[in-house]
Amino acid sequence: MRNLPRGFTLIEMMTVIALIAIIGALAAPDLRAFVVRNKVAGVSNEFSAALQQARSLAVSRNSCVSLCVASSNNAATCMANDVDDVNFLATGWLIFQNPGCDAAKTDPAAAVAGPVLQQRSGEAGSYVLRASAA
Repeated sequence: MRNLPRGFTLIEMMTVIALIAIIGALAAPDLRAFVVRNKVAGVSNEFSAALQQARSLAVSRNSCVSLCVASSNNAATCMANDVDDVNFLATGWLIFQNPGCDAAKTDPAAAVAGPVLQQRSGEAGSYVLRASAA
């Protein structure tokens, strides 16, 4: 019996590594787009759930409940109503009881507005959504 060498040669190993690198380089842009799409879908689902929760809280409390964009990350006040650049991903949003049903109230801690019922913190490095001028 002859003792044959086993294993791979250096050229075979380098060829396989080069092929894996080429396939990985082709798949990387699609993977990034997939991650961004999933993140946008997740945040939109979370925002939709927050709207549903605000609606159900308003019905259960028989009072107005407001959902607004927070003025900054982890802030307990809402952003001004006349802002064109809405970045609710970076700042988050608030759900608070608004017994006066006043859309201009942006401070849940004020005497007229009720307590903050839910607060979502923002995320660093998120995108700015621009409101369309109507």
